[in-house]
Amino acid sequence: MNDIPITVYTPVYNMDGYIAETIESVLGQSFSNFEYLIINDGSTDRTEEVIAIYANKDSRIRVISQQNHGVSSAANVAINNARGKYLFRIDADDICYPYRLSTQYKFMEKNSQITVCGGLIRCFQNVKSNIPLQVKNDNEIRVFFLSNPAISNSTSCVRTAFLRMNNCLFNTDISFGEDFDFWSRISFLEGCQFYNIQKPLVSYRIHSLSATQSLVHSKKNDFLNMIRLRHIKLLEATPSESEIEIHGMLVDRKPNFSLNDLINAENWIKKLIKNNAQSRSYDHKTLKNLLVQRLYQAASLSAVKGSDFTRWLLMSKILHFNIPASKFAYLAIKHFTR
Repeated sequence: MNDIPITVYTPVYNMDGYIAETIESVLGQSFSNFEYLIINDGSTDRTEEVIAIYANKDSRIRVISQQNHGVSSAANVAINNARGKYLFRIDADDICYPYRLSTQYKFMEKNSQITVCGGLIRCFQNVKSNIPLQVKNDNEIRVFFLSNPAISNSTSCVRTAFLRMNNCLFNTDISFGEDFDFWSRISFLEGCQFYNIQKPLVSYRIHSLSATQSLVHSKKNDFLNMIRLRHIKLLEATPSESEIEIHGMLVDRKPNFSLNDLINAENWIKKLIKNNAQSRSYDHKTLKNLLVQRLYQAASLSAVKGSDFTRWLLMSKILHFNIPASKFAYLAIKHFTR
């Protein structure tokens, strides 16, 4: 398997308008010793024809076609057929920066303790938008799993042997959030360590075909909360339905928190911080910083104003003792002068 250092893979279904640009970004990498595995998941447009044009020109491309079983099934085909030491993913409407493979390959070779390496994404529509932000090392990434996935599929690089040794595959029974579920489950495996290179590696395209843009929000939120609950349980906390709901509101940065929402959110955060102080399931400083940041954002977006907000803010020990005085004053002025 390790004769080839890298396998890049792309699951694709009906992306004839974008797949050529994706393929060219892979073939144009500064690091050239790789195989490129393209899983055609039963496309009915010109996708197969476009792929064939490139496959006939470049022997590094290996195409596997199957009936339409979904993106998770296609990803599993890649995991099972990859020949490379490292498995890189790029989605069929995204673009790799020319230095991407070289950057992640060199990092993984120098850091044998790292299992999964990701990086920043730069959105096509906004060149200033890098995702994820301030989530770099293993401690930070594990805490971030309490809210959202901190590894982007399209920037992921993982040790192929680790996946196979632990029988790691995508869940084909779910139609969205498969990336969050996949990396979440991997995080519980012994010896797994994450890292995000703080450099843009991929351009991410937001358009009407993006899966994340077409989800039914209620089902999506229920599923995300189910995954978050796996990580909350490490804190030996058994949340009520209302606590799960408030947790989802906090981490999704929902606007218009009511006064009661703010009170419940602070109580929930106190509970998580207290439990972690005992269990030490997460790096305590990192956990506390994330939760304080989420409460500050909730307060900033809150619809509460005037004396009600001021009274709550002055009583909030979490914010009073953990955010800079300038931010505390900003909240007070913003909501008092509404």
